[in-house]
Amino acid sequence: MEENNQNNLPEKKTENSVSYPFLNQLISEQKQELEKETEKNDFPVKKLGWAGIFIAVLNPVFAGLILGALFLTEPKLRRFGVATAAISIIWGAISYFLLQKYWNVSFSGF
Repeated sequence: MEENNQNNLPEKKTENSVSYPFLNQLISEQKQELEKETEKNDFPVKKLGWAGIFIAVLNPVFAGLILGALFLTEPKLRRFGVATAAISIIWGAISYFLLQKYWNVSFSGF
C-alpha cells in the first residue's frame, strides 16, 4: 500500500558531484604560490631557530624552556626546539651548580 516516497524525490547533488573547473584551478594556483612563499621563507626560520638557541644560553630556565616548547609545536622548527630545550636544561643545571659553588654571598650579614 504505502510505497517508498524517497525514490520519487529528485536526486540532490552533493558537493563532490559538482565540478567547478575554474575554482579547482584557482585553488591549485593558490597552493603553488603558498609553496613558493614557504620555500622562500627558509632563511627566517633558521634565523629564528638560532635566536632561540642564543636566548636559551642567556636565560636558560625561563626563556629557553618556553622558546623550546614553542618551537616544538611548529613542524619546521622542531629540530631547533629540541636543541633549544636541551641546551636550556643542560646550561641551567650547570649554571645552578656553578652559582651554588662559587657565589658565597650572605644576605643576612653573618
